[in-house]
Amino acid sequence: TGNGKNNNTRRLELMDATAGIFSYVHISKCGGSTWGRILKQLDLSVRSDERPVQYQRKKLGSRAAYHLTTLRSPRHHVFSMFMHCKYHKREKKGRWKEHNGLSPKGDMDDYKIWLDYHVPMGPENRDRLECGFHPANFQSRHLTSIATRPHGLESGDPFEPNASKANQTYWELDFVGLTEFTHESRCLLYYRLQSNALPKAQAYLDNNCRCSGSIDEEGDNNMHVVHHKGGHRSNLRDLPKDLLSKVEELTRIDAAIYNIALHQFLAEI
Repeated sequence: TGNGKNNNTRRLELMDATAGIFSYVHISKCGGSTWGRILKQLDLSVRSDERPVQYQRKKLGSRAAYHLTTLRSPRHHVFSMFMHCKYHKREKKGRWKEHNGLSPKGDMDDYKIWLDYHVPMGPENRDRLECGFHPANFQSRHLTSIATRPHGLESGDPFEPNASKANQTYWELDFVGLTEFTHESRCLLYYRLQSNALPKAQAYLDNNCRCSGSIDEEGDNNMHVVHHKGGHRSNLRDLPKDLLSKVEELTRIDAAIYNIALHQFLAEI
């Protein structure tokens, strides 16, 4: 639904840790490595994979009691994919750097080169340019694709997945955290698992998930996983409008799903 409400969702129900497998769909650059560490702390049977929702559903079948994932603000998600392509040691030689004979300089120059290759979307730019990801609606593709690993468009996935199908899959998931609110997402998950949580998770719920609580950003509670040291940027609102417009074109379906997810997340809080 477009208003962020669904009366049939299981999103507010308590979870039974002994019911079966907790299937976590790791959408790249949406905090999946961080959530891998978080879930390891819980007494759960977890299967985490970078395969899409439909693939994991089919593979696990009735053994999966719950399906989980995390989503991320599309602007930050696309920028994170680019920075991974630029700075991660496995991606540093991507062909995007030599596109149109341009010589990369700073991050913003490189970001423009990378975006200019992908926009406007068309048959000539389905290639990932030796980068790990194709940024076109990457998150909603993981909600709709039947490909084994839809990091690119090699399997024939469209640039813009079916919005209704992405929306339906979103509501069928049992837990959807948000990367921008990792702490709050942990609180929600631990609350729904409170009768089954390990003492460490219960302690986090009691000590950190109260209005009067505090978060230890430097201690064990800080689970953030960083894959490279370069190019991190907390604020993207001041990027040039032409770059932001390209990101908007690449993430029209992702933005619609994230808008629903954000409203639902606040309702769950």
